[in-house]
Amino acid sequence: MDPMAQASDFADFVFDRDWAFGLKPGTITRPAASGGSAIDLVLGNSALDTCGWLDSCAVRADLAAGSDHLPILTVLRCGAGAPPTRVLKFRFERADWDAYPRASIDKLAEAMRSCIFTAMLNSIPRTPTTGQGHPWWTPDCSSATRQTATLEREYAVSVSGGLLDLPLFEAVQQSRSTAKRTLRQAREKFYRAQADKIEGNQIFTARKWALGERQYASPALRDDEGSVYATPVEKRRVLQQTLIPDRNFEDPVAVFDQLPDRAAAAHHHPVTRQELRAAVWAAAPDKAPGADEITGRAIREGWESLEDPLFSLATACLEIGYFPAPFRHAILSVMRKGGNRDPSLARSYRLIALLPVLGKVLEKIVASRVTWMAQERGVVPWTQFGGVPHRSTTDAGVALVHDVHAGWAQSTRLTTSVLTFDIVGAFDNPDPGRLIRLLWKSGFPAPLVRFVAWWLRQRSAQIKLDGVVGDHFAYTSGLPQGSPLSLICFVIYTSPLWDCLPEGVRLFGYVDDGALEVQGSSIQDNCNALEEAYAAAVTWASDNGLCFDPAKRELIHFPPRTRTRPELLPVRLGPTPADVVEPVQWDSTVKWLGIWLSPTLDWAPHVRKLVARA
Repeated sequence: MDPMAQASDFADFVFDRDWAFGLKPGTITRPAASGGSAIDLVLGNSALDTCGWLDSCAVRADLAAGSDHLPILTVLRCGAGAPPTRVLKFRFERADWDAYPRASIDKLAEAMRSCIFTAMLNSIPRTPTTGQGHPWWTPDCSSATRQTATLEREYAVSVSGGLLDLPLFEAVQQSRSTAKRTLRQAREKFYRAQADKIEGNQIFTARKWALGERQYASPALRDDEGSVYATPVEKRRVLQQTLIPDRNFEDPVAVFDQLPDRAAAAHHHPVTRQELRAAVWAAAPDKAPGADEITGRAIREGWESLEDPLFSLATACLEIGYFPAPFRHAILSVMRKGGNRDPSLARSYRLIALLPVLGKVLEKIVASRVTWMAQERGVVPWTQFGGVPHRSTTDAGVALVHDVHAGWAQSTRLTTSVLTFDIVGAFDNPDPGRLIRLLWKSGFPAPLVRFVAWWLRQRSAQIKLDGVVGDHFAYTSGLPQGSPLSLICFVIYTSPLWDCLPEGVRLFGYVDDGALEVQGSSIQDNCNALEEAYAAAVTWASDNGLCFDPAKRELIHFPPRTRTRPELLPVRLGPTPADVVEPVQWDSTVKWLGIWLSPTLDWAPHVRKLVARA
């Protein structure tokens, strides 16, 4: 090979790697009679020069030891200067391509949230109040109050000068009377007009507003052991410890990745723009926002600009089955439960999750699909009246009354007995891993099941009590109460309970409220059947991380009409005296799903109570 070609290749090799020569060009390293040659080279990378580590590089003939090559001494000043910035390169052969689309979706979700919030900052003023003011205020009110204020100032000046101007005093009195009358008339006119607009169930909202109940700070709280906590930090901690179980649940995504093969599942199709718009417009626009402060109204007002990126986000999420990480943080607002509960008990409150609106749009789309598929595939029992469309508490009441009358109409005149119960902390206790397995077994499409798994994974929350938000904490158990997806997921989670009951027992459900119904020729036989059925239900609940509230068990018998009334017997649901549930007596009633029931199935008590409440 031509020596010059070899030299050229070597030079290309050196300069391509950004190396530099330590010796000056032409330095003789092998002396000869003809003058010698530069045959020995010292090469250093650019980092040596950048950091200033290369102090000197020179031929040192005084260090020669008999070789025909002269020694070269290179002196380095290690540690001098700043270390060079190392350029890291992508190693595509080690890429986690499954995580790649998830990271892209998270970035898109965060960018959308940031853009919407920036637009809100630039267009919506912030005030320390709600901005309600006096909605009845009119220009006449402003004019009357301004005139009164002007006359009062003039009168104050005259009095301060020692002059009592009686005509001016009378003018002030007359102006005050006129302003008071103007404000009263404006207020009455406004609220009469608002009352005329009330339709249907809006009357109950108006009633709450008319009561004008004041908001007070929460009282000191007691935990299950009776310890008292008074400071805001302590109260938030006891609420978290009492209402949010600290359990070591399985990672739902890991559970999904280990699911076995199955038969054909329901068909999964891409998101449509109609679905997206319906999800955005389904919720009230001014509901309390999540931690990002973005409301449904902000989404609606910017719909023309937000539709395309939001559609891209929804399409990507449902295509691969992923719920973005920026939407997994919740503000848990503390709400007191209804009824005559002890306000000092932590269990008298529930935690309502205030979630990001953008995330709730995705949840609403998935919830609608899961609900429809659950009904189509028969996953939800037909006697579960909550969490699915076209079913209500009225339907549950009609079904129960029909069964009672049908039993009475039999030739054997059957007695119907009902034992009601309530699931404690219904949304806080379901095991995410069990839910994922159940969805998979029920035939839901893999992208929807994977979406739910990511929706339940690595969530965080803050408790908001008395207007103050506490610290972040991991929130990995249960279902966030307040999410559009939680209701149908809980209904599906409890659906196997219907299959574990003995034959002849019917279960009515309304989300976390249940009622066991049996029919027989004697009350004693019914009590025995209810005890067996309740024991089976308790076993199932224990195996699935749920439990029933002992204080909310009610028993009612509906015997057929006879000349002599039979004795209404209790049921024993456990070994202790507290486990004996006494029946509703003939002259009493029990409230179930808003319906007041008596053993004679007489509707007079129900009507009286509703009329009195109205």
